[in-house]
Amino acid sequence: MNTIPISQINVGDRMRSELGDISRLAESLKTHGLIQPIVLTPSNELIAGGRRLAAAKSLGWTEIAYVTRDTPEGESQLRELELEENVRRKQMTWQENVLAIARIHRLKSMNAALTGLDWGQAETGELLGCTAANVSYALTVAKTLESKDAEIYACGSAKEALQLLMKRREDAVVAALAKRAIPASVQAESATPSLFSDLASDDETPEPKINVPISQIAVHSDCIVWMDASPAELVDHIVTDPPYGIEMSNLSQENTGMDISRIEDEHDVASNLSLFEMFFPRAYKLLKPSGFCVIWCDAVHFSLLSRLANLAGFRTQRWPLVWAKTHSCINQAAQYNYTKATEFALVCRKPNSVLATHQHTNYILASNDEKTGGSPFAKPETVWSFIYSAIATPGQTVLDPFAGAGSSLVAAVKHGLKPLLVESNDTQFNHLTLEVRRVYSIYFPELNLV
Repeated sequence: MNTIPISQINVGDRMRSELGDISRLAESLKTHGLIQPIVLTPSNELIAGGRRLAAAKSLGWTEIAYVTRDTPEGESQLRELELEENVRRKQMTWQENVLAIARIHRLKSMNAALTGLDWGQAETGELLGCTAANVSYALTVAKTLESKDAEIYACGSAKEALQLLMKRREDAVVAALAKRAIPASVQAESATPSLFSDLASDDETPEPKINVPISQIAVHSDCIVWMDASPAELVDHIVTDPPYGIEMSNLSQENTGMDISRIEDEHDVASNLSLFEMFFPRAYKLLKPSGFCVIWCDAVHFSLLSRLANLAGFRTQRWPLVWAKTHSCINQAAQYNYTKATEFALVCRKPNSVLATHQHTNYILASNDEKTGGSPFAKPETVWSFIYSAIATPGQTVLDPFAGAGSSLVAAVKHGLKPLLVESNDTQFNHLTLEVRRVYSIYFPELNLV
C-alpha cells in the first residue's frame, strides 16, 4: 500500500468544517492501524478521509496510506466524491450540507455550460438523491449563509432557516405595502385627536370622496409615550388586549403551531406587569367622565391588575368578563389539568359611568374560527362586539392602545364607533395599516384614506 508524507497532502477548501470528536477514531488507528486508506487526487489533494487524516495527525503520524483517484470532470467530481464520503460517515451539520449542495450544483452547472449541456436543479437533485425543491431551498439558504448572516446560521435546521427567510420576505412585503398605503407626508405627521372632525361640512354638495388620513386612525408609537403626550378626556372608552402579563411559555396549550415570533419580544411577564402601574393612571386621564376601560388579562393577574386600576381611581367589576371558547382547545397536560377554554377581561369604569345597555350575563360564547389579525391573541369579532354594544354608543371614540394587527377594528366600525389604534411593533403596525385600509374600503367606500 502506498504511503505519503502527511505534510505533502493538500486538504484544500473542504465542505466539512467541523470534524466532530476524533478521539475514538484515533484510538482505533492506534490499536488496529489504518484499515481504509485516504483518497487523493494525482496532485495529492484530499478527496475523502478528512477525519482519518486528522486522527492520524493527532497521533503524531508523519505518513499515511493512500490511494489515488483521477477526477476527469475536475473540481465538481471531487466535491461529489467528498459529499458522498461525508454522507456515508459522520453526518454533516445542516449548514455544511446546504453549502455542499449549493457548491455541487454550481460546479455541475458551470461544467455543463462549458460543454454545451443543460444542468438544472432537477439534475442536481437526481445526482444527490433529493428533490429539485430541496435543491432550490438549499440554494436559497446557502446564499444567506455565505453572506455571513448570523441569525440564519444560528437556526437549528435548514427548515427553520428557510422559515425565517420566508418570514423576513413576508414582513418586507407588508412593510412595502404599508408605505404605499400611507404617503410619506402623512407618515411624518403626528396623529391628531380630532378624529373625523373634518367629516361635517356646511357645503350642501360635498366632494364625493372625503380625505381621512390613516395617521388619525392608526398611530405608530409606544402607547405610554403617546398617552403622556395626549390631552385629558380624549376618548370615550378604552378596550384593548395588551401583551402585559401573558406567559408565552403557556401559550402552546391553546395555540400550538401559531407563529408568535413577531410579538414574542413584547411579552416578558415581569417587565410588562410593572408597566401596568404606568398604564392605568394614563388610561384614567384619557377617558371622559363616563368612560369604561376593558382590558384582557391572564387569570392569575386579575386581582393585581384590579388593585392597580383601583389605585388609579377606577371602579372595577369584582368578577371578570369571560370569553368561553366554543372551538376545540388543545390541552398538552390533560393528565393534570382541565382544558383551558376561557379568557378573562377586567372591566374598569370611571365613578360616574354606566353601561349603555344592561347585560344579563358576564360570558361570551364565540369561536376563534372567525378570528382576524395576524396574532395568536387576536379575538373574534363577536367578542369585541359584545363589549362595544354594552359600553359604547354610535359616534363615540374607542381607543385600543395595544392594537396589534387590528382585530378590534371591524367590530368598532360596524358599531359606528371612531377607532383610535396605537401599536409600537413595526411589523404589527404595518399589518394594522393594511387592515385599516381594507376595512374602511369595505364599510366606508365614500371615504378616501390617505
